[in-house]
Amino acid sequence: VIDFPMTNLINSGARQMYVLTQYNSHSLVSHVSRAFPAEMFGNNYEGFVEVLPTSQSREHGETWSVGSADCVLRHLTAGSLTKQRFDVEWEDECLAELGSLQECSAYAADGVTIVLAAEQLYEMDFNQFLEQHLASGADVTIGMHTDADAGSAT
Repeated sequence: VIDFPMTNLINSGARQMYVLTQYNSHSLVSHVSRAFPAEMFGNNYEGFVEVLPTSQSREHGETWSVGSADCVLRHLTAGSLTKQRFDVEWEDECLAELGSLQECSAYAADGVTIVLAAEQLYEMDFNQFLEQHLASGADVTIGMHTDADAGSAT
């Protein structure tokens, strides 16, 4: 299922992505490295997909992350999502943090981060979403489909 949000991000122009895992997931690491090899982003090393497994820490009670928000928080406090972590030009590129079935995902550009539910199936143009967010001047923007949007009677 991770292929859907990753494809949405790639189609929106994202070329630098993080896959955040809530658990140590060898199968996810293996799939991502085969399905989204660095070569697909060109030979200039500006594009990548990096899997960042979660870790247990005293700060977080020696437990694994509990939910998507906790997963993102743990990676932020560990400093693993900072731009300085990589020797890459970031001026016009997008940074993406993604996850897997029960994990979190986020897409960042120009200092804006969008957190997504990676286990959801959807098609979305993140460029339009970011433009609307930036034009609004809001601190937070939530994107969703209502039941009416989805054609559901519930």
